[in-house]
Amino acid sequence: MTKTLINKAFASMTALFAAAAMAAPTISAYAANGTTLATPDTSTTFTISKDIVLFNVDGSDIYEPNVVYDYSIAPVTIAGNVTITDENENVVAVRSGIANAVTIKGNAANAAYGSTASLTFGVDTKTDTNDEGATVTNDSKRVDEELGIKIDAAVIYGTGETHNPPGVYRYKLSDETTTASLEEAGITRNADYDEDIYLDVYTKLNENGNGLVVYGYTLFKSSSEEGSQNTSVTTTTNKVTGYDVESETKSIPDTTDTEIISDQYHTYNVEIQKKVTGSLGNKDNEFPFQIVLTNDTVKSAADFYWIQTGDTGTTPSALPKPDSGANTVTLGSAAASSDITLKNGDTCLITGLPAGTKVQVTEFNNTGDTYTVSVEHNGTALDLDAATDKKSVKAAASQTAGMPGTENVDKTESKDVIEFTNELNDISVTGLLFSIAPFAFIAAAGAALLGLFMRNKKNGNTEDRI
Repeated sequence: MTKTLINKAFASMTALFAAAAMAAPTISAYAANGTTLATPDTSTTFTISKDIVLFNVDGSDIYEPNVVYDYSIAPVTIAGNVTITDENENVVAVRSGIANAVTIKGNAANAAYGSTASLTFGVDTKTDTNDEGATVTNDSKRVDEELGIKIDAAVIYGTGETHNPPGVYRYKLSDETTTASLEEAGITRNADYDEDIYLDVYTKLNENGNGLVVYGYTLFKSSSEEGSQNTSVTTTTNKVTGYDVESETKSIPDTTDTEIISDQYHTYNVEIQKKVTGSLGNKDNEFPFQIVLTNDTVKSAADFYWIQTGDTGTTPSALPKPDSGANTVTLGSAAASSDITLKNGDTCLITGLPAGTKVQVTEFNNTGDTYTVSVEHNGTALDLDAATDKKSVKAAASQTAGMPGTENVDKTESKDVIEFTNELNDISVTGLLFSIAPFAFIAAAGAALLGLFMRNKKNGNTEDRI
């Protein structure tokens, strides 16, 4: 019995040690200047996040921006004597990084580690947003992608007879996304945003003394000149976890507070509303509409969606976006066959338009009547005839009427509203009588002349008989 229990206990302990041996080593990104040890390994991989904070005027769900971020990793050349001092007053020199020992990988399906990498945003899934005007905090709603980082201690150690010693090796990770790429995607970036993140890799000799292992690393940002960050490295407030909201901060002058300076994507909404008035106005008629959206800056095929009253779904079958590099999207058509039709009380809401978008709307009269058409933008009547400053125009059968030019979609309190009103009143009966009076007079005069002719003819016949 005792032997059986001992065997079972031994088997359990063996399984436990085997499981522990299989566990992957973990290295903390918050290694306290290299003094927090982790299970050493010759090769270590980890990821950092890139965040974009999302905004919408109504807090509506939107599609994330279509943008590609470009990154590079390179060794830092240390000039002079740069050291790190820990809390125990141990002093270690910082060494120049070794080429190709630290590589990065983007989020493409078959991405490989190298000196450069890209992160692509633009997933066709709606994402929750912050209300326009909200302060950016660590809890702000955002989208993120992961950038992979790989550290190879064997490359740092080197091959041949001469090897690099153990110690701290420094690298620089840089966000090289161009200003043009950000602007074309509708991304706004704070002037104080830090494009560079420094990475210190902590290595030591392996147990056999014939190679190096990584036992820690630190990510940090510094406002100092490159090669003299030894003071800032020992300041824990400069440690970061990547290009995420928590890391992208700056100090507010004359206070102890900080401001988050993450990249931001601001979007806006516009709603087209339809109203039919007048005693003869057909409130059940579906009037065709054309909506043209333009943006002179954002040309990255920005995704948005539209919801039309009465539609069974919330998006069209294909996202209405321009080809990359274009700046115009046309929804519907100013003809009877338009995909967008609105009757009295109907709306068409377009959500997630990037900053700088302009809109122009045209309506097609698919009835046999002549309507008086007027248009308001956020409650202000538009001049529909620039030559006469008229606030309304007549639209006969198969004619169009609408906005003479574009209007900005940039209201920050809530969505922009464009209201089309068609008016058709009953015809005046008095006016109808007046309109037929000339014909009645002619008919009466004709009858009188005919009567006079017949009378004269009768009198002539009488005289002939005498």
